[in-house]
Amino acid sequence: MTIVRVIFGQTAIMFLIMLIGFLCFRVGLVDESGSQQISNIVIYISNPALLLNSFIGNLKASQMLDGLWCLIILIVMMLVTIAFAKLFFRKPEQMLIRFA
Repeated sequence: MTIVRVIFGQTAIMFLIMLIGFLCFRVGLVDESGSQQISNIVIYISNPALLLNSFIGNLKASQMLDGLWCLIILIVMMLVTIAFAKLFFRKPEQMLIRFA
């Protein structure tokens, strides 16, 4: 139940921030280019930083090790599928299948 409360609280804060941004745009404090720049900052800097912050504080060593193993397995699987595609789909008309 506490998770729902936290999610609801964070969503409410996000909507308040969006409302402030909308009002600033309507009043004329921020123009179209400023709005785009703020969006870029939020998308490319703030959101990734918040994601990293939320994971770093709560991870245990065993979870980090599990994540590392998942990353290694993912990399191996990607390399195997790339090699498989290059080996079996060589014709130009099969390039879409190879990409997929």
